[in-house]
Amino acid sequence: MPPPETEHILLAPLRGGHPHANAAGPHKDCARLQCAYCSKRQTDGVMMRRCAACKSDQYCDKQCQKAAWPVHKDICKMYQDFGVSPETLSKKDKEVLVALRVFHRKHLPIFAQAAGNCIRPYYYTPLCADPHAASKEREDVLVITLRPRPDAQHGARAEPRFYVTDAELQTVSFFPQGMRDGMRLRLHTLQQEQSRVQGPSICMFVVFALADTPHAQLAILVFPLNEEFLDKSNLIPWKEYLFFMVNEGILHSK
Repeated sequence: MPPPETEHILLAPLRGGHPHANAAGPHKDCARLQCAYCSKRQTDGVMMRRCAACKSDQYCDKQCQKAAWPVHKDICKMYQDFGVSPETLSKKDKEVLVALRVFHRKHLPIFAQAAGNCIRPYYYTPLCADPHAASKEREDVLVITLRPRPDAQHGARAEPRFYVTDAELQTVSFFPQGMRDGMRLRLHTLQQEQSRVQGPSICMFVVFALADTPHAQLAILVFPLNEEFLDKSNLIPWKEYLFFMVNEGILHSK
């Protein structure tokens, strides 16, 4: 499975009226670079097409778009109800969201390490008697709250562009009510598919929420449910690790 791309989501309606007044046309850097259903990449020569209703998710063909509809429909409705799409964001919001996506990529090994260690205790006894059953039932969402650094300038290095102010483990109930069913279906569908292809797997959402705004980026992480994951001896204090590595601007190689 390719490294996860983030996608823009809204955790609340935008303030200040309909944002189409700030429309600046399509912003290619803000687009997802892979099919929202099969993960084929635009760089592979595939021509992507956006959902015509919400202009949010994009697909490599009509078959993938149709197959993704049961999951996409709630997100599609959210964008239409909130009156926003990646094409109608203000120039400032676009720049921040693009920077956040680059920030996520730079720190992906750290976020993955923190997320994995965050949920691992829930697969150990006495909290869990059957890890394989838990992997099919759990609906984990790690919410990481970020702020742009006050002194960060446009074009600054991505690593220290944002800092973590909070991180907590939630469930799918964290999402706005209209999104929950779609997110739940999306998570369980991916878990089943990954387990079928790669063996027992654990899937979870990670939300990168921008403090004091409705904007967030969403990623899905997949972990193999194997002996290494279930080994208590290499468990680390995930929150301390996350705060230190990200807020100090340290990159961690895989």
